[in-house]
Amino acid sequence: GSAVRDGQHAFRAMAVMQKVGAATWRRWGWKVDLDHYDTEIFTIWSYDTAVVGLPLFPEWRGSVSGLAVRAERYFVLPRELRPYLAPEAHTSVGRMRLRPSICHLMLRLAGVEDGFSVLDPMGGVGTIAVEAAVHWRDITAYTSDISTDATAGARINVTQAQSHLGTSKVVVTKEDAQALRHESGTMDAVVVDVPFGNRNRQVKVTGLLLGVLAEILRVLRPKRKSVLLMTRAHARQLLQLVEERKQLCSVVETHKVI
Repeated sequence: GSAVRDGQHAFRAMAVMQKVGAATWRRWGWKVDLDHYDTEIFTIWSYDTAVVGLPLFPEWRGSVSGLAVRAERYFVLPRELRPYLAPEAHTSVGRMRLRPSICHLMLRLAGVEDGFSVLDPMGGVGTIAVEAAVHWRDITAYTSDISTDATAGARINVTQAQSHLGTSKVVVTKEDAQALRHESGTMDAVVVDVPFGNRNRQVKVTGLLLGVLAEILRVLRPKRKSVLLMTRAHARQLLQLVEERKQLCSVVETHKVI
């Protein structure tokens, strides 16, 4: 078995692996063999929540999986291929793409409904906007980015998605998230994968977040939601900004994601 752990605990991931291995041997008589195994039991322990399960796909570790040329210790999930997303949209412009399933969950957290105007002001190759337009009716999804390469990738994705959009549409623009062209109070939901990942988790981005937050508050309709995906370090910076501006906005809920 394998385990990953997040949060403060009195035990290490190895102890979890040993306990799970012993429990499966007692319950089903499964022998633990770290080199020649038939299946793997995987445990995710995040703060006070633990999830134990079996991967529903073939071998998933690094280069063995065929999904990435990386060392064994890295975990690689299968690619999420969608008929309405073009693989070359991000590979040809050297951009990462958020997994469509995560985009969909974020849109649901934002309370997106048919007929909404949805904005991603740091849209990259447009995955969030396309996901919204494909799965809800009469959606106008706006995706923008300051990068010319990213917006080029977004246009490739929108072209790929045309036959799947139905009564919805996606608008791609190149603009700064701190100076959006949209009129105030025109968006029903703002959903953003903030582009500062673990490599930049020590970087203080309060200044940039302040400008982005101000624009999100300006374009969002009253009592509507914005959902932002970011590292915990940057989330703490954002929460501090929100606390300082309690008269303008509030945090409805936060979710810890591994």
